[in-house]
Formats: sequence, C-alpha cells, structure tokens
Amino acid sequence: PVPLPRRSIALLRQMGQMPFNPPNVRGWVGGRNWINSATLAARRATINSVLSPLPEDLLNGDERAALRAAGNRSDYTFPQARFEQWARLPAGEAARALLALALPHRANDEQLVGQVTAFIQQASRATHPPAALRAILATLLESPDDQLC
Repeated sequence: PVPLPRRSIALLRQMGQMPFNPPNVRGWVGGRNWINSATLAARRATINSVLSPLPEDLLNGDERAALRAAGNRSDYTFPQARFEQWARLPAGEAARALLALALPHRANDEQLVGQVTAFIQQASRATHPPAALRAILATLLESPDDQLC
C-alpha cells in the first residue's frame, strides 16, 4: 500500500482517528463526540486536502516513489474530472449530484436543492466553475448535517 502523505497523516492525528488504528475494539466514538473546536479545523483541512489535486511538489522522495509505484493518483484525492463533468451540467442537476454525494439523506429536499443551485450559479460567475463546485462540495461536507449523519 502507498503511504498517506505526511499532511494527511497529521490531519488525521489531529482528529484522533488514524485509519486502521482505533482506540479500542469498539472503534471511534461517533455522533457529537466528533465535533469540537479542536477537530473542526482539522476536518475542514482534511476535506479540502482530499478534494484538491495531490500536491506532488510537497511530497518527500519516498512518498513520490511510492506514488509512482502505485500508478493511480485518483486513489488519494477526489477525481478532478468529476468537477469538470458536473460543471457541464445545468446548475440544478449539478446541485443534485453534489447533494447525492455529500448529503444523500437530503438529496431530494427541494429547498436545499434550490439553495445549492443558487450558490452554483453565483459562484460559477465569480470563478472557474469546477473550482466553484469544489468549494461548494467542501462546504456541504463541512456542514453539521454531514458531520452528524
């Protein structure tokens, strides 16, 4: 297996949830115990790290060699081509796609779909549409609704 980049490991340690290393056989405590002032910033950084292209120039030599050996960079970050695909959709369809991924239990909430559609339309006028979609998806994943699902 390819090692996680150092930044990802540091962020996961801040949250106290190293993959495959739970504190006990029960695993990690869920629900509201996930959310506190120490973990919210780490969760935001982790989400943005996963949604952004892998910063290969920040990897050390061993990490670069492991990444080359693994071959498939899409295993470590969200596929950027997905944002390009969503950017070609009408705003309402893109909103439903984002919600289906981030908040599947609210994907049919018409009021929320309308709000996300408006955000997409406004943000896409201000910046590159795939970048706008990345920011909106990050915001949805950082929401309390997602944190407590």
